[in-house]
Amino acid sequence: MTLCPNCMEWVDKFESPRNSSGNQRRDGIKRICPKCREWAPERYIRGCEHFSLEVIGMLGFRGHGKTVYIYSLLFQLDRIGSKWTDFSFTPLDELGIDLVKEMRKKLESGDLPDSSPKMFMKPILLRLEGIPQMGSCQMLICDTSGESIERVADQKQFCSYISQRANLLFIVSLKDLERPSQMADFLASYAQATIELNHHPKEQNLIVVLTKADKYVDDPTMPEEVREFLREKSDGSDTISQLKKLSSCIEKWLSEQKPFINFVRRARVEFKSVHYCVVSALGSEPEGQKMKVAVSPRGVLGPILLAMDIRR
Repeated sequence: MTLCPNCMEWVDKFESPRNSSGNQRRDGIKRICPKCREWAPERYIRGCEHFSLEVIGMLGFRGHGKTVYIYSLLFQLDRIGSKWTDFSFTPLDELGIDLVKEMRKKLESGDLPDSSPKMFMKPILLRLEGIPQMGSCQMLICDTSGESIERVADQKQFCSYISQRANLLFIVSLKDLERPSQMADFLASYAQATIELNHHPKEQNLIVVLTKADKYVDDPTMPEEVREFLREKSDGSDTISQLKKLSSCIEKWLSEQKPFINFVRRARVEFKSVHYCVVSALGSEPEGQKMKVAVSPRGVLGPILLAMDIRR
């Protein structure tokens, strides 16, 4: 059985397209999902026989740094091989190849990416090999626009694939919330949407990713453990036990902040498990869509490592 990266349904076998005479076409290798009739990349299909599959769904409010986080994640994967001695990664289709090229061009020149459009977007397909403590996998990263998570109807239309299979990354900047209750409102609408789609959030793991965390380094209200983590410039050296300890620290801190108590408690109720991360995707504050200094991410690999550990 193979998971179709388009409709997120398991299929026994992808079909080879045929011409009007009923014969198999010979204009290149493309195989089609029998359920959604969309074609799937051949490298992905063949890789499913040899690699475990990780599905990562990303949701976040507009302007909270979700698209920048995705670019920063690709940026780090492109460079972490100097520390992860057996690691390599590759995109598995043209969309992924183009995205990695665009990431390199933008971040190396100090430009920031545009926000995700409000539309159904195909997942980013990657193969990761030689990850310390984790091994290798194929990864589907599903992205949606910030506007798609505010209302139940939009979540049902644009986020239905996320609610089926994925570990969910909720990308949020506490300092950019219009009101603290936005976070609990998101949980309520997401739970309602998934149930109406005949799924249940209790089957999913939630990872809350606090973005733009460089703003917290000098914030005395933030736990010292978190500030110390952000001061460290080394990314990719954090162990799972360190990330879990940091998660507990963040959850405890949030649960002591009156505006976020309900979110922390509802997240525990609604999801199978809940973890927390802090991420500085750029390392410093940009000026509009331009970086003032070179990109220096911190913590961007943590959510992915936690998601993989949860599945083990």
